[in-house]
Amino acid sequence: TTSVWFTNVVPDESTHYARFEYVLNDAFKMVDANGRLSERPALLEELRAAHGCWQADAEARIWCDDVRLLQRDRGTALFSYREWQRVAGELRGRQASALFREDVAGTPNRLQWMHVHETWLPHDEPLPIDDDDDLGA
Repeated sequence: TTSVWFTNVVPDESTHYARFEYVLNDAFKMVDANGRLSERPALLEELRAAHGCWQADAEARIWCDDVRLLQRDRGTALFSYREWQRVAGELRGRQASALFREDVAGTPNRLQWMHVHETWLPHDEPLPIDDDDDLGA
């Protein structure tokens, strides 16, 4: 998962990093919570460089709740979810939607990320439903 990459639980080796490459479609794009658009090559570079960036924080983690299937049609699925990050004792949440391509051979769970759009949750948003479920990368 993304948490183990950032916390250095898994080593910075091609076998671990390759999972990011497999799960992101070649045309993948992401609008982050600050409104910045990133395309696959730049995002992969950022992920590679971020390996171990949370290793000094034993409590750092990422997880999701309130996952909902919004639409499923012709090999694609649109989901919404809340993503939570606890880093340096601070809890921040994002509302996100993600478009997946289904039945992609060679990818974990046979899913490939095509697009993500995030926005910050308001500070009065209810706390996470369950912080035991990591979002798999």
